[in-house]
Amino acid sequence: MGLKYLLDTNILSEPVKPHPNEHVLHKLNQYSGQYCTCVTVWHELHYDVERMTDSKRKKSLFAYLNALEQSSLIVLPYEKMAGQWLAKERQAIKTRRYYPLRRWRNCSDRAHQPAYLGHS
Repeated sequence: MGLKYLLDTNILSEPVKPHPNEHVLHKLNQYSGQYCTCVTVWHELHYDVERMTDSKRKKSLFAYLNALEQSSLIVLPYEKMAGQWLAKERQAIKTRRYYPLRRWRNCSDRAHQPAYLGHS
């Protein structure tokens, strides 16, 4: 089958939300083994948990992240060119010169848009 989907923080954190979206859970099960994430998302997930005060919830979230790791979830590395691109995009967003999501939403050529679990 191979990898088809690159998941972001919101999708990977959905299963541990108090009221997870059933559609997202279904898609995660349906496409199991066909998705990966990137190290930036992996960092965000860990950072968000690290920031929490010690609690049962924090312990539970770390257990979930460990389970993701044990499930052979592929975490793509952070490449040099990706770092340069991200720095440029963040600065453009910060100065409000460029909004990549708004541009993507208005793009008429859907063949060049990324595939998400909800839209294949």
